[in-house]
Amino acid sequence: MTKIAVLSDVHGNLTALEAVVADIQQQPIDESWFLGDLVLPGYGGNHLFELLKQINTTVYLRGNWDEIFLDVLDNPQAVDLNDPEDVYFGILAKYLFEELDEQYLTQMREAPIATTVQINGLQIGLSHNTSMQNYGRNLVSDADTTNLDQLFNDQALDVAIYGHIHHQLMRYSHADQLIFNPGSVGSPYYNYAAFQHDRRAQYMILDIDDAGIGDMQFKKIDYDLQKEAESGQFVAAPYADLYQRLILDDVNPRADVKALANYNQGHHYRHELQQFIQTQHEN
Repeated sequence: MTKIAVLSDVHGNLTALEAVVADIQQQPIDESWFLGDLVLPGYGGNHLFELLKQINTTVYLRGNWDEIFLDVLDNPQAVDLNDPEDVYFGILAKYLFEELDEQYLTQMREAPIATTVQINGLQIGLSHNTSMQNYGRNLVSDADTTNLDQLFNDQALDVAIYGHIHHQLMRYSHADQLIFNPGSVGSPYYNYAAFQHDRRAQYMILDIDDAGIGDMQFKKIDYDLQKEAESGQFVAAPYADLYQRLILDDVNPRADVKALANYNQGHHYRHELQQFIQTQHEN
C-alpha cells in the first residue's frame, strides 16, 4: 500500500502549511503531491518550499497565482498600471521577489501545470485546474459533470486530482472515473453560508493498494489564524491590514475595486510598481 498526502493552494499562508506539515509528519506518509498556488497573497517565501521538502513532495505543480507572480517578473510590460488589481498583484510580486531565493524561482518556472503518475497500477492525472490551463472557473464544485470530464482529456486515466477551487470534493466522471480535490491549505472556500466560518487548513490522504483506492480521507487542521493574520505587520509587508481581513473575515481585497484603487493611491503603490517594472525591464 502507498499512502500519499495531497495538498494544494497554500497561497503564502505559512502558518497553515506548518500545521498541515506537522500533521502529515505524524502519519506514515510515503510521499506528498502539491497541486499549485504555493505563494501569494500571504507572505510566506522560502520556508514554504522548505516545508514541502520535509514531507517528501515528489510532485510540484505551478498554479495560476504562481503564474501571475512569474508574469510580473518575466513579462512586466503586460502589467496595466491603471488596473488596481494588476497593481495589487504587482506589489505583492515585488515583495516576494525580494525575499525569495533564486533556486525557488527556478523551481516555479520549471514546474508543469499538470502531470501524470502511476501508482500500484492506477494511472492518475494531477493538475492545478485542467491539463491545458491552470486558471478558470469551469471546474467549480457544482459544475456539470461534462466540465469535469475535461480532466481526463481523452487520456487513459483512472483518477483525476485537481486543485484551484479551494473546495474539497469527490465525484465521478461520466465514465465512472474517480475525481478528487484536496481543498485549500491556506484559503478554503464554501458556497454554503453555514460552513463559511470554517477556516481550517485542508488537505487529503490517499491509500492506494493493489486493488485501487483503498481509502481516502479529507483532513481539516486547526492553526493559529490570528498569528497568520498579523504576519504581514511583523515584516512590514504591503497590504498587511487587507491580508488580516482576508484571513480572519474572508474579505477579498479585490472584491471592491474602487476601494483597492484608493488604497493603492494612498500608499503610492502605482509609482512603486512602475519603478520596479522599469528596473526589471532594464535587467
